[in-house]
Amino acid sequence: MLAWLTKLLPFLTNIFASKAEVESEAAKTRAKVELEEAKAFRQGRYAPRYVLKYCVIGIFVCFCILLMVGMFFPYAIDINHPLETIERLAKVLFSVEM
Repeated sequence: MLAWLTKLLPFLTNIFASKAEVESEAAKTRAKVELEEAKAFRQGRYAPRYVLKYCVIGIFVCFCILLMVGMFFPYAIDINHPLETIERLAKVLFSVEM
């Protein structure tokens, strides 16, 4: 598609070439960073990006578990009033007066 477009408008060739050059350099840099992170991960070190992914997945899993518990045991978790439910659960679990 780009071939016939660049034949009709030859000045676009330079624009597409420079853009592809910049994108290829950025891709090489990203690949180097990912390779270093993968090597560090194999050695037992965690990159912030991996930790962020784990945290997001953990929060999602907790949300799904609470949603499922709320569906099967509606008296345990009131979805309409989540703050009151969290306060009530905290009182039960930790015996804390709020």
